[in-house]
Amino acid sequence: MTSSSYLCGFISEAQSPLERWRSYVQQGLFSNELHFLSYRGYMIPIVMVLSMAFHSLLYYVLSDWFSKKYSSTFRKKIFNSELDRKEWNSRMVSNVHAVIATVLSFYCLFSVYLPTDNYNGILAKSAPICTFLLTYCAGYFLYDLIIVAADYPHLGGMETILHHTTSFVALIGSMLWEKCVVLLVLMLFTEISTPFVNQRYFLSKCNMKSTKLYAYNGILMWASFGIVRISFCFYMPYIILADSLTWCSFPIGWIIGVWIMVISISLLNIIWFYKITSGLIQVLFAKPVTTRNLDDSTPSTSTAKNEDTKEAHTDSEDEADDVSEATSTTLPLVSRR
Repeated sequence: MTSSSYLCGFISEAQSPLERWRSYVQQGLFSNELHFLSYRGYMIPIVMVLSMAFHSLLYYVLSDWFSKKYSSTFRKKIFNSELDRKEWNSRMVSNVHAVIATVLSFYCLFSVYLPTDNYNGILAKSAPICTFLLTYCAGYFLYDLIIVAADYPHLGGMETILHHTTSFVALIGSMLWEKCVVLLVLMLFTEISTPFVNQRYFLSKCNMKSTKLYAYNGILMWASFGIVRISFCFYMPYIILADSLTWCSFPIGWIIGVWIMVISISLLNIIWFYKITSGLIQVLFAKPVTTRNLDDSTPSTSTAKNEDTKEAHTDSEDEADDVSEATSTTLPLVSRR
């Protein structure tokens, strides 16, 4: 962090509070400088349209073809139910997007941002590959927002719509003004946990809840969510404070908007991780059903206790399913029900 540090971009040691706020007023809520048209032409709208077309093709055509060919569960149980088929296909597309977003964000982090010796200026740093990543993901969000709205509330409720809208606006703003791109890249890297969440849904539909594969996938889902998304909650504020000089030069609209995004996403990640951890503990340490002698209890009492145990176990599984559905899309704010 620089010696002339700043408090959240509002108070500067280099300027008096009056001078700082006067500069904010002169800048306006957001800067009017747009960079992409000068040297990237129409890459943003073209890539966004192609991204929407690509994911729509996956959703309406390729997912059905692939699943019917390689999944007997899809052919026997899912295909004849329109709502189940839509959710299945939506999660297939979500997996594809998650893999692409993870690979591209990993490349951006290690080729664009990590080679720098320090954090000075990192919030204002970008590259064409970063713009491509953000544009591709913005196209996915717009596509997913359309299909969620078309089948509301089956593929997602109001929380999903609000999240997709907010994420889309954040991606577009970061692309056009080239500010805080590294924060969006970090956020997209958390997609590494999404395939494990979606795989839990597929294994459940294939009646594999009692298999070791289902248990191992649940552990990997918990570990990836905790390692990537929880560390993200602390690393993003660290980057902001480490590059406080650049941060303080941003318009006041960016400072307020980014802090709202960071705090809200971090809180939701922590809450969801707590619920996932609680569900995992309940599943791992659930008490087995014991058979009692007839002398100790009547058949009706024993049966009732067994039913209560099964019901409690089912409730814990349902709660875990709800948590996994709440984290099953490209960013941690989205819920699918």
